[in-house]
Amino acid sequence: MRFSWLANVRQRMRTRRQRRWTRRRRPIRPIRPQVEVCEDRTLLSVNVSFFAGTGELLIVATSGEDVAVGADASFNVQITINGAVYSDFPPIQTSLVNELRIEAGDGDNVLDVSGVTSAAGYPAGLAIEVNGGHGNDTLTGSADFAAVLNAGHGDDSILSTDASDTVYAGDGDDTVVGG
Repeated sequence: MRFSWLANVRQRMRTRRQRRWTRRRRPIRPIRPQVEVCEDRTLLSVNVSFFAGTGELLIVATSGEDVAVGADASFNVQITINGAVYSDFPPIQTSLVNELRIEAGDGDNVLDVSGVTSAAGYPAGLAIEVNGGHGNDTLTGSADFAAVLNAGHGDDSILSTDASDTVYAGDGDDTVVGG
């Protein structure tokens, strides 16, 4: 019998297609899930912003932090969070700060602005506002500048060291000491 040359070409093309498919197939390997244990880390949940146009220093703490504001030996703003100096922002001269605002979230916060003094280089007329949020907060004002101290809800302790301070104790079993 005679075979057509065209049938022969078709047969070769079919075998090549089949070979290509078999070459591309790879065996499926089972994947074993792995879990890696990472080290414990403590992340500071505080955000510090300085607005040069208005001179506002804004400190936002999410929950349960101890925040203290003062000045270093070079008259730069020094912020201490949970006992450690916060250094994630460039040096800011205390004389450039016209308004200091601390906003704390839920949780037991210790917010201290007793280091904000005229001897530390902070300007006259500095406006201070401290908001403790919900939780059992401890707020300490500045001896040299009038402050608005708002403790929020919770069993709070407020130490007002300036006669011009405005104190909002909020709901709860609060202790307020005025100076």
